[in-house]
Amino acid sequence: MLVIGLGHPDRGDDAAGHQAVSGIELDSKVLRRDCSDLLELIEDQDEVIIIDAMRSGAARGTIRRFSYPGDELPLKGFVSSHFFGLSETLTLAHTLDRLPGDVTIFGIEAGETSLGDPMSQEVTEAAQTVAETINRMVAA
Repeated sequence: MLVIGLGHPDRGDDAAGHQAVSGIELDSKVLRRDCSDLLELIEDQDEVIIIDAMRSGAARGTIRRFSYPGDELPLKGFVSSHFFGLSETLTLAHTLDRLPGDVTIFGIEAGETSLGDPMSQEVTEAAQTVAETINRMVAA
């Protein structure tokens, strides 16, 4: 199992993936600012969990869990400062038959994501909840 935390650690709530990954008790975890090398990271994995900030209009700190390709991902829902985001990367991996057998995505609803913003209390707590959930998944 590989756990990937996406987001920029200096952009407020966009650091949700990084914060969650820091609380996961597993050696196989990585932090990334964007999806530029995500295809290479996931292609030889059996199970991947990805954590990222998202914007769906829900309350800040709301957690959504997706199984891909079973659940439809919001194409522009995940916070990304780059043109090619999480939804597009996973769609491409699926099209190229490079998608792991089990992909779980945790989206944490973000608030402010400007450079230098602190992470909100709601997102900090949600990241901790996601980390605890993943730790239980790993232990099972």
